[in-house]
Amino acid sequence: MLDDNFNLNDVLIYDLNTASGVFTSDNGEFIIKVGLNDQLLVSSVQFEDFKVIVDQGVIDNKIINIKIKGSENVLEEVTVKPYNLSGDVIADVQKISLEEVKQARPDFNEDAYTFRYKFRPDEQSAVENIAIEKSYLTNGLNFTNMIKAIVNGSRKKENQNLDKELMALEQSPFFQQYIEVPSDRIPAFIDYLKNEEIDRKLFKKGNELNLIEHLIEKSEEFKLQQLKK
Repeated sequence: MLDDNFNLNDVLIYDLNTASGVFTSDNGEFIIKVGLNDQLLVSSVQFEDFKVIVDQGVIDNKIINIKIKGSENVLEEVTVKPYNLSGDVIADVQKISLEEVKQARPDFNEDAYTFRYKFRPDEQSAVENIAIEKSYLTNGLNFTNMIKAIVNGSRKKENQNLDKELMALEQSPFFQQYIEVPSDRIPAFIDYLKNEEIDRKLFKKGNELNLIEHLIEKSEEFKLQQLKK
């Protein structure tokens, strides 16, 4: 990947045809298996997502150079009209009528259901799946980085620093959506991961997707183990 204005590490390169992806290295380099006419989604919080088509030249040379261009978001003009507004925020807010909306609760025991959602892009749901997969992979990457820091950290690490790391882990969007280990069981979950001796290959660059899946599987095993106690 080529650009002097962006930080090129951890950019998501996702093959929409095979539902597989990798993140770039610090130098913007990446390795991914592709086929002719595959669509690669290039995604990062630093720029607007775009797609690249794998042509015959890429297949022959086994190299693809992606140039990133910055863009400016121009917002449409918005006119705010002071209908019956005094300019006093507190007074104006009190004029607004609020209606309570009751949320329907599903009739099942949420604790009894554990599931994993696997994304399979198709022609009818491609746009929705791309958005979900981007969130899944980006948040999953952040989560795995936290796990690496904790699991690979020194056992002599100060308790205060460890508590901060565990709190950040619990508050991460990926943990809340896919792991869901109760707060008081997080230290036990970390010990469980350490005792399981995760394959060190999964911590290497390019294996992020496999590590994410592995951690989800381990969280499910851990929760089942806790239920049996």
